[in-house]
Amino acid sequence: MKIVTNDIVIKINKMYSEGKNLRVIGNLMNISPYTVKKYIKNYKEEIKDKKIFNIPLPEFNIDIFLNDNWGELTVLSEEETEEVRKLWEEIEF
Repeated sequence: MKIVTNDIVIKINKMYSEGKNLRVIGNLMNISPYTVKKYIKNYKEEIKDKKIFNIPLPEFNIDIFLNDNWGELTVLSEEETEEVRKLWEEIEF
């Protein structure tokens, strides 16, 4: 019987979040798929109990989305326009 350490639990959950299934993870870690499932479930519950943000989120005003004129939302500032120009220079072949 293999001892499942905290490092293994982290690896299991990383592989699961990357889309690997329980059987593949079990084969890679030399443990049963049922053990994998157990540690994924326990890890999800542990994360759910933790606070994700240490500070309160800023207020968000949804009124800008209620306007019929969306054109104002698409106008870039001088700084944003310069950043886009630099990005285009970087990605040109």
